[in-house]
Amino acid sequence: MNFRESMEYLDSVPKFSPKDVVSGTVAYELGAMRTLMESLGNPEKQLRFVHIAGTNGKGSASAFLSQILIESGLRTGSFNSPAIEHFTEQFRINGHDIPEEAFAAILTRVASQIQQNLRDGKPQPTQFEILVAVMFLYFHEQNCDIVVLETGMGGLLDATNVIPSPEAAVIMTISMDHTEILGRTLREIAFQKAGIIKEGTDVLLYPQKPEADQVFEAVCREKKARLHRVNVCREAREYSLQGQIFDLTLEADPQTSLSEMSLPASSGSETSVRETSVLGTSVSEISTDNTSASGTTIRDLFIPLLGSYQCANTSMAVAAAEILRQKGYPITEDAVRKGLKHTVWHGRFELMHKNPAVIVDGGHNPEGAAMLRESLTRYFPGQKITFLMGILADKDYHRVIDIVGPLAKQFYTVPVPNPRALDPEQLARELREAGYTAEACGSIEEATDKALKNCRKDDVICSFGSLYYVGRIREHLKTDFTATK
Repeated sequence: MNFRESMEYLDSVPKFSPKDVVSGTVAYELGAMRTLMESLGNPEKQLRFVHIAGTNGKGSASAFLSQILIESGLRTGSFNSPAIEHFTEQFRINGHDIPEEAFAAILTRVASQIQQNLRDGKPQPTQFEILVAVMFLYFHEQNCDIVVLETGMGGLLDATNVIPSPEAAVIMTISMDHTEILGRTLREIAFQKAGIIKEGTDVLLYPQKPEADQVFEAVCREKKARLHRVNVCREAREYSLQGQIFDLTLEADPQTSLSEMSLPASSGSETSVRETSVLGTSVSEISTDNTSASGTTIRDLFIPLLGSYQCANTSMAVAAAEILRQKGYPITEDAVRKGLKHTVWHGRFELMHKNPAVIVDGGHNPEGAAMLRESLTRYFPGQKITFLMGILADKDYHRVIDIVGPLAKQFYTVPVPNPRALDPEQLARELREAGYTAEACGSIEEATDKALKNCRKDDVICSFGSLYYVGRIREHLKTDFTATK
């Protein structure tokens, strides 16, 4: 197959969707994925991973960590979904997309094996499972030193979760999303996310609500995994539309040591103090057998990404880098600083233009909407926002409207290029019923042009609601602003 034929083949296979899982059309389990990987020789077992799960922040943390590893001289694979601008950007090595020819060649082999498996009575994998299989083969054959792997949905039964114990499992924020599949309570959702925790691995945990935190503690105890509660930075010391500067303290939670969830220390153990280092900085580490607590502050870290939430996402990436350094990976503070400074991640409170300010954000659930509102309030205090909004019908869009609505001057609703999309006419009606001015548009381009035509230079325009249309609006905005220069 060539690349065009590859895309046609992918369109022909079953696609994973929450609706199909609920109806029973598509199975949400790992049987088909494990069968496929075994028939391909299990290349995933020859790779080393950092596995990242969570409701929000996975992509940003992955981008920061990947760039740190690249700056450290490591051949770094990264897998993220969905694609924002180009299909091939989901599979990257050292920041470079998989070549279309390489993708088509590997997919041809995978498709051939699937046909043989089907003849043998084995199950048909979904489109996402096939993409994950291509990813494993590509990174293995390209001799990646390490892979930063983002889950698709959940964790326990996600297609990426056929890997062996990773170098680190990173758990980002946990909130109510994909409830029809992952569960109706925070505890149930946390249990699904905790599925990426494997025997004896290091687990880096974003601060969680108590009911979720208890789940992660229990799973870590069961798996004899080392739990690291990360002291994330919540607030930049300095911020502007050019970026953010903050200080980060790497330390264990004072009430839970880095390894508390491992096997308990034997009775009569002795406490010792020894010198250690965090990213090359000497600090004292107090240890009792396999428990330890250490910390140091790295000052004046700069990130070009905006958004009040990015300092916390960065904290998770740097904490993961420190775990890898302790395991022998050649990561220095200089590599961390360069990695953060050079990180690019589109569609996350991304400033596309000034005067008027045009923000593109992929926030698509209540937690993401709350983060977006906080960031808009911080960067543009007191201003009313012209929103472009498109969202999937299976999201809690009523709650999203409640959160961002008070900031709104006007809504333009847009169609999202996804079968699960909420009709823009219906969304506009919902907005008007909630008391907001809203106009449905037939295309993303129409909505963008209307918003720009009706704004002043000091206005703020913000597109949000789904990652599935971020690429389209970015491309159109780049064309518009280039034409007006």
